[in-house]
Amino acid sequence: MKRLILTLTATACLTFPALATAANPALLRINATCNAYANMSRIASPDVVYEMCLNGAKESMQGRDSVCESKIRQFREQADTLDGMGRAEYIEIAQAYRMGCNAGKQPSKINDESKSARAKTLSPEEIKERQEIHSYGEEIRKVFGQMRADAPALKGQRCSVKIWFSQNGNVLSTKVESGDDDACSYILRRTKGMKLSPMNDSQYKAFRNTPIDFGF
Repeated sequence: MKRLILTLTATACLTFPALATAANPALLRINATCNAYANMSRIASPDVVYEMCLNGAKESMQGRDSVCESKIRQFREQADTLDGMGRAEYIEIAQAYRMGCNAGKQPSKINDESKSARAKTLSPEEIKERQEIHSYGEEIRKVFGQMRADAPALKGQRCSVKIWFSQNGNVLSTKVESGDDDACSYILRRTKGMKLSPMNDSQYKAFRNTPIDFGF
């Protein structure tokens, strides 16, 4: 899933052609930062995470700090309108852009900023929320992944559903969005009465209304 990261150095030079010879140390620092963050991704595509990080770095290296700040604010506002895995994925991609904006700053400029301003790039609260969302996302993947494994007879079929959870982890309802009749009947049957772990507030905000695509 993450093998395109092997070509990152070439990608970086193409993304920053004017800086390829004049700022190799900066490109190496950006490449290392974006590469590491892409490898840490657990919900969004590593390639998308890497590309978004590069975009943030490019804006910052061009001195467009106000653009970075504006887009980060837009990311935050948009995330609040999403639910479920979509919100979790969006938060991860938005954080990649934020990391890129920070990585693209010139060292002298970074040193001139206060520690509190730099810490704002990745606050403890944001780290905690991300970890909580990832943790619950893994539980959802494990539970519903097992449902796929338990139905070999449905191989080749698909079903897209939207699942509503209570904060204590109970499945309140499941709505079929599209898919094959047999697969969707199976999903409705298996999710009825299902219970996952209770959620804290940040997890519930992310997963209370979760769209899931099943491919058997």
